[in-house]
Amino acid sequence: MVLPAVTHASRPRPVAFVLSLLVAWLVLALAAIGLLAGPIEDDLAARATEAVRRTGATDVVASADGTEVTLHGSFPSAAAAAQARQAAEVSGVSSVRLGDDVLIATRPAEPVVLAVAAGGLTVRATVPDLPGRAELFGAAAAATTWRLSGDIRVDPDTAAPAALPFAELVAALTGTAGPHTLTVDATGLTLTGAVADDAARAVLTAAVSAALEDAGAGPMSVDDQLVVDPAAVAADARAAAVVSTDGAGAATPGAAAPAEGSGTPAGSGAGAEADAAAARAALAEALAGRAITFPVNGTLLSAEDRAALDGVAQALRSGTLPVVVAGFTDASGPRSVNLALSMSRAEAVAAYLVSRGVPAEVLRAVGLGPDQPVADNATEAGRAANRRVEITPAGSS
Repeated sequence: MVLPAVTHASRPRPVAFVLSLLVAWLVLALAAIGLLAGPIEDDLAARATEAVRRTGATDVVASADGTEVTLHGSFPSAAAAAQARQAAEVSGVSSVRLGDDVLIATRPAEPVVLAVAAGGLTVRATVPDLPGRAELFGAAAAATTWRLSGDIRVDPDTAAPAALPFAELVAALTGTAGPHTLTVDATGLTLTGAVADDAARAVLTAAVSAALEDAGAGPMSVDDQLVVDPAAVAADARAAAVVSTDGAGAATPGAAAPAEGSGTPAGSGAGAEADAAAARAALAEALAGRAITFPVNGTLLSAEDRAALDGVAQALRSGTLPVVVAGFTDASGPRSVNLALSMSRAEAVAAYLVSRGVPAEVLRAVGLGPDQPVADNATEAGRAANRRVEITPAGSS
């Protein structure tokens, strides 16, 4: 007799079942930890950065990897770096280290010098790195519409200068007629140059001091070395008029007005007008179909650019046509960096023209950053076209 086969229901295996539950639990736990890790690290980094900046290291930032914190930035001394490391050990932090990009100065910060003369602003300073140079130049470029030049050196061994309220300081310096120089260092402020009278001296000194106090720098002593020299003020205004008077006769702040009753700047005449017209035509011919452009982050002139500028120099060598040399960038990157980069491009072109015999006083270099694109920044070709320098007669639209 053959018995029919009986199918038995499979029983769960206890060990395998328990292991599968454990694996599922571990996966969920790891996922939860992963979701929480980001906010926890962000919180540690933010609290460590705040603690470090309370020590005076205002340009230092902290990053977190788990409970380990890394500091990035520059310090004026090894003692300041040690103090920052100690301050960064906030609740929840297991260790603090200095990043590979940290700069520790072995020399104190050097003075920052702002000089205004002949319708131009010059910035002189020393910074520890290239981003610091770009930031400083960008702040100066954003603070003025005047001709801007700079001598900003990079020295990793020198501490970064204190942050300054550029817009307010430049407004104070350019708001009083005459050539002035402001030097800011750890001990205070020094004002030199010429003013028209004692009232102008008092206004300028008070405005500079107030600019720093309003920015939170606190009261600072002002070493007033200004001299009352109306002749020097008048000469500075005449020099400014050479490069900053527009085509309608109106002048930018600090420039002299045209001679009363004339439709052209003081000292000009029919002959000068004819020379300027000839220079204008020669400039247009030299630039026809040519563009002065730059690679990404570049400021060096190519052989083709120099060849085009040789023709421009020939047109401007007579010194009868003031021009604006305007630098531009594409829209990539921070605005402050782009302003500094555009200024460097304009200066490179202006310096080349001067080396080819163009009088420096007819060149006004300005950096306009990404603000006036000529092509679409969404395309590579458009960005390439926007990285440029344009040379136009002063006062033209």
